[in-house]
Amino acid sequence: MRGRLKISEANLKFNKTILTVTFLVLALIFVPLVLPTFFIIAMTLIFFYIICAEAWSFMAAHAGMISLGQQVFIGLGSYSVVIFNMLIGWPLWVSILLAINISSAIAAALSIPLLRLKGIYFAIGTWLTSEIFRLSFNNWGYVNAATGLLYRPAYEIPVLHVYYSALILCLATIYIFFTVYRSRIGLGLRAIASNEMAACIIGVKPLTLKMFIFVISACITASAGALYVHFHPYISPASCFALSWTVNLMFISVIGGYNRIFGPVIGSLFFVALDYILAEYPGLTLILEGIICILILKFLGYGLWTTLAEKLKIKPPL
Repeated sequence: MRGRLKISEANLKFNKTILTVTFLVLALIFVPLVLPTFFIIAMTLIFFYIICAEAWSFMAAHAGMISLGQQVFIGLGSYSVVIFNMLIGWPLWVSILLAINISSAIAAALSIPLLRLKGIYFAIGTWLTSEIFRLSFNNWGYVNAATGLLYRPAYEIPVLHVYYSALILCLATIYIFFTVYRSRIGLGLRAIASNEMAACIIGVKPLTLKMFIFVISACITASAGALYVHFHPYISPASCFALSWTVNLMFISVIGGYNRIFGPVIGSLFFVALDYILAEYPGLTLILEGIICILILKFLGYGLWTTLAEKLKIKPPL
């Protein structure tokens, strides 16, 4: 009798979760039709940060891979779309697919030397890699070198189209990492992050699993980069390959909760809101971000959503 009661309670919680998620998705689909353009742009930016932060935080929390070079794939995604679509003249959808495939192939090639590094050495290696790409694009005349490019076709695409594309990619990203977490791959990654030597003894292949999640994260981040260029048409090596991208993703993950799927969602909402409120005081924004990070690490430990989820008894990875 108790067993049946527990099963029915679990089913009830699951149904409530499904209904809540369905309601939120429907709201995100229909509400922008009546919202001012300002809010649509803000929501699009939130989706973009959620996508990138999910990729970064999943690697950090569940594979123990602290990357300081995710900006490489934002830059590659953005520049690839501009090159293939505007400079060469290929269709947009072909350009986006090529941007994702090229970024994934480069990530697979980079993973061979980078994933042999561990801890702080991996973090430094990814940062140095991003600097190599930044300097390379900074001296590449075909893409106007350090001056950068203005992606003119972006002005022909309605704001709502970019919004819905970002929403679809955001939902797909959350679903992908939720699925990976619950799979044997996710279990293996967590074993590696906990104790790599012990994981090897029980049959886990660290290099293979790390390469898998590194390439998946790169693919998703590059997709966000290919989308971001339609939101922010001017690109340059200094903006696309800046370390500030990864710093922002780390901040979002820390304040939201990097060990939860919904952590970057809360973190992105908080980050974009803070960015808009303090837009006139850029120096003050950085100071406040640092203070907020310290306070959350001091008093909440694993972030806003993690603390709230524990009180509401919401199980990982949500």
